[in-house]
Parts: sequence; C-alpha cells; structure tokens
Amino acid sequence: MGVGELKGGRKLTGVVGSLPKFQVRPGCRLSEALRLQVPAPKPHICEARQSPELWHHFCTDLTCKLTTMKTTSLITSALAALALTALPAKAQFTYTGTGDANGAVSTGAGFNSAVVQNDASTITFTLNTTGTEDSYIFYTIEIQQLGLGGSGSTSLVNPWGESIGISTGVNALINTWNTGASELTYSGGTWTQNDSESYVAGGTGSSFVKITAPLSSLGLSAGNSFYFDVVSSYANPTAQSAYGALDSLGYPAESDNQYTPWNGTSYYDSATDAVGTTFGTAASEYTVVVPEPTSLALLGLGGLVVILRRKVSVR
Repeated sequence: MGVGELKGGRKLTGVVGSLPKFQVRPGCRLSEALRLQVPAPKPHICEARQSPELWHHFCTDLTCKLTTMKTTSLITSALAALALTALPAKAQFTYTGTGDANGAVSTGAGFNSAVVQNDASTITFTLNTTGTEDSYIFYTIEIQQLGLGGSGSTSLVNPWGESIGISTGVNALINTWNTGASELTYSGGTWTQNDSESYVAGGTGSSFVKITAPLSSLGLSAGNSFYFDVVSSYANPTAQSAYGALDSLGYPAESDNQYTPWNGTSYYDSATDAVGTTFGTAASEYTVVVPEPTSLALLGLGGLVVILRRKVSVR
C-alpha cells in the first residue's frame, strides 16, 4: 500500500505495485510518479532525521557509498603494488675479461669483468679490475650501435687525446676523470660532450668503479643494441695507448705490436687487436631492455581503477 499526502491535507491511498512507501511533497506530480512507478527523490539529510525509517535508509545508502570508495581504494593500492612488483628488475649482464694489462696491474688497468644493466632512462656500467684503482688512471667505454658504426668516429683517437678507438666506428663514449665520468656522442665529424656525473660507487682506492648515465646522453633508447669495449689508459702524458681492454684476449697489442702503450707512437684498435678480440660479436653486445607488456598492462589497469575511484568520489 502506498500513502501520499496531497495539498490541503487530503490523503490518497492506493496500490502502487511493488513501490515502497513514499511521501509526496506539496506540489509534487503524484500521477507522474505513479505512472513511472519510481520512488520519490531521496530525502535530504534534514528531512531524513525526522523519520527513523528514512534515517535508516539514508545511513544505509551513505555506508554503501563509503564502502564502495574504500573498496576501490584498496583495489587501486593492490593493483599499484602488483604492477610495481611485476616490473622487471634491471636487466643485468656480465662480460668477462682476462685481467691482463701492460705495465702495472696494481693501478687498476686490468679488467676482470664489466656488468651492464639499464632501467627506463639510465644505463649503469660496473667495471671490476684486478687491482686497486689509482686516481690518475683513465677508463673509456667505447660504444658502437649496431648498424651505425659507419657514421661513427674511425680516427682511433679518443677526443681526450688517448690513442685508442674502433676502426669500424665509435658512436658514443664514457670517459672517466678521477671521481666521475662524462658522456660524449659523435655526429657529423664532431664529438659533443652531453653530460657528466660522479661515480655511483668505487673509484680511487677500490677495485671497481660504478657509473650510471642517462641513456639519452649516449644517443640510446629502449630496444637499441650496441657493441662495446672498455679500455684503460693514462691521461698524462697524452697520446698513450691501451694498457688493458675488456675485449682483448690477452695483453692488448698496439698497432706496432710492441706492447708498449706508454711510448705514444702507436694506437689500440678494439676491432682488430693483434692478439684477438671479442669485439663485434655476441660476447660484446648489449641490448637496452624494454618493460614487459604484462607490466605495462597492469599499470594501465591501475590507472583505470584510479579514474573509476575518482568518479565514485564525485557522486
């Protein structure tokens, strides 16, 4: 049974299908409400407090909304946490060297290994040496992008003066200096220094050095592949050659095959080392990894739930 109150205090009693009890305010078009068979508008909080039954429905509706918002919030947090845990850890690859070096290995000139990893925006090289590094040693990481070597520098002279390079082309470099490193790229016959930063860890007094650089400062992006070599030398006097090299299969041999990198009359070529080299093979290749598709999907789903949560909050 439905009970309505009309103007003038008159009451109307009639069957209203399965509609719950409702009140018709003065001026309300009751006939239209009956025809559409919809409940009257939900009461305002001030009206609801005047009736125990209406107050109960009001509180129930409010609790439902708050519960929905809380549930959505929990789902959002859970999805965000799941997406973060599903993101791949930095891909990490280790490249081994012989540890050999012309001259004193104790200066950190010989390489045991190099560990390379990247995330969405940076790349990290950890160079492990056979001896404690001295402050005056110089390292360079020579990078040749696959398919782009022909547009790189083939001069076999590092822009900082050392007689080292790659005869098939160097597209980018990381050169070290005492407590940090600089990134350079080659284009149109000119080297450009793009960025510099301090070592993340290691360096002088340690048997390793860790360098993190923006991918963009080396002209790299997700999906790019490159060959690389790590070479040790000294900045003073200038024009010295390689003392140690990651890709060399033994003591690096200069172009005169004399194993005297300090004489300043010969150069070292990573691509054609006389004692053999792994440069240009899978053993010296690295590919900048990209996020897994499943991780991206989870992040997208998390974003969708955030949008839904906002919509619920607005209602």
